[in-house]
Amino acid sequence: MITGPDNLFALPEVEALLREELARVPALAARQPGGRALLLQAHASGRALPVDLRHLGVTRMHVTPAGLGGDVVCAADALPWEDDAFQLVVAQHAGDALARPDELIEQLEGELGSAEIFTALFEQFFIQVANGFQFQF
Repeated sequence: MITGPDNLFALPEVEALLREELARVPALAARQPGGRALLLQAHASGRALPVDLRHLGVTRMHVTPAGLGGDVVCAADALPWEDDAFQLVVAQHAGDALARPDELIEQLEGELGSAEIFTALFEQFFIQVANGFQFQF
């Protein structure tokens, strides 16, 4: 878990990694003809980083001390959406910034399981598609 006022994700030195990861997202989004995308980031500073999801309606959220904030505020283990609410979910190091990342992962897999999920974590970097296919970078 990486949180607090000295949050690693707020440091300029980490911005290049975050930008590189977000540069991969448009190719994934292009596979979706339309719909909605959920972008979960580790820190509020991530909102300033550009990502091209223009053909999808985007909900941007980030980890806060209380759970998740941004366009919607909720607990990390209580995402307020029904199944199939999003066609693409990008979780950019959100799990790294949570004390219990397994709760968020369960939410993403359970409630949003039909969406294409792109997850960036320091210990893993993969794309998981609903049918279970995993592609390692």
